[in-house]
Amino acid sequence: MDRPAHSTRTHASAGDPGHHRRSGEQHCLGELRASAVFSDDLREPLRATTQAWAHDAETLIRRAQTAGRADPEANPADAAERLTSLVEGLSERWLSGSMALDRARELLAGAIIVELGPI
Repeated sequence: MDRPAHSTRTHASAGDPGHHRRSGEQHCLGELRASAVFSDDLREPLRATTQAWAHDAETLIRRAQTAGRADPEANPADAAERLTSLVEGLSERWLSGSMALDRARELLAGAIIVELGPI
């Protein structure tokens, strides 16, 4: 059974052996985002990628609502924008050593509950 909200929550809070590979990907994304501040050539591709990611999250939220796994009153587009923005901020703190990975996961799991309701 496809359970998008559960999958998102599980990923946010469970141990993840692939996190080392993703940490490199997150680092690259952070560098790209920082560089886009100074490079007009990077802004549009980054905007498009960010918009696609938020849209994917919105789709998962809508699926979770349809399946009765997320608050039907939540605005999927707004929740997706807030959650993807939070992930970016938490990733920067984790990658910079300002926050432990477990704490970042804890905060993300809490934000998902605030946005979408408890499981």
